[in-house]
Amino acid sequence: MDDETPAMKGCPWHDRLILLLGIWLFVAPFALGVPSLSHPSVVSAYVCGVVLLGSAAEAPAIPDAIEEWVALAAGASLAATPWLLDYTGEKALTANAVAVGALAVSCAVLGLLRRALASDAKASAQIGSGS
Repeated sequence: MDDETPAMKGCPWHDRLILLLGIWLFVAPFALGVPSLSHPSVVSAYVCGVVLLGSAAEAPAIPDAIEEWVALAAGASLAATPWLLDYTGEKALTANAVAVGALAVSCAVLGLLRRALASDAKASAQIGSGS
């Protein structure tokens, strides 16, 4: 039985993980007990969450490389926000930002590598067939 929705058919696992990371960024401030919704960690989580959700949800509609580069930039900026916005003293929030950011970057890099290898294999097949 096929449990994929039509929108997710052909969507690699790393795109799905990026989607879940984006959702987590909206839940995390409440789960981690952030004192205020105006806290810098919440603002950065929501901004990066929107970007990650947008890149993962629009994966079929936008060019693959752009989607991966957007996710990579969002993940890298999220991982850097504890130092840029000076909340490194709050260990749980810092760990969450760095972990989610690193996962997003890893997924984006894997997506870029997968696409590069697929295009190399396609080019090799065309050369080998004489086209």
